[in-house]
Amino acid sequence: MSTPKDTPLKAGLDWSGDGVELSLRGVNTAEVTPIFVLWGTVDGTFQGSTAMGASAAQIARLQRSARYAARLGDAEWTCEWQLPFAALGMIAAPAKGLKLNVGLRTLADDSWAAWVPTGGRVCEVDLAGEVQLRN
Repeated sequence: MSTPKDTPLKAGLDWSGDGVELSLRGVNTAEVTPIFVLWGTVDGTFQGSTAMGASAAQIARLQRSARYAARLGDAEWTCEWQLPFAALGMIAAPAKGLKLNVGLRTLADDSWAAWVPTGGRVCEVDLAGEVQLRN
């Protein structure tokens, strides 16, 4: 993700800094999951939210098992998530895929960008994209 020239990035949990929101849920009706909302910052820290129906216990399990890393470059930053299916309450890769959206928060120009604009919040994944997983 590129950043405006000469603009320092600011880390911040609770959506207060530069970062990325990852929201997802399983599509398989046999393993119904809540919408998990995760926020990762430019300094490599992340947190989960119960805002879309995940319980505090589900978020705690996901935060213990998930891995998030961010790397700063000269005019960009990158990040990577590793989310075990079991931590999302799924036995294996969901046969019907995932409802998913990704949002990017940039403080320098006070903007949000989304993989799929929903007309509302990034976390409204039923209005966003779907990822099909194959073995």
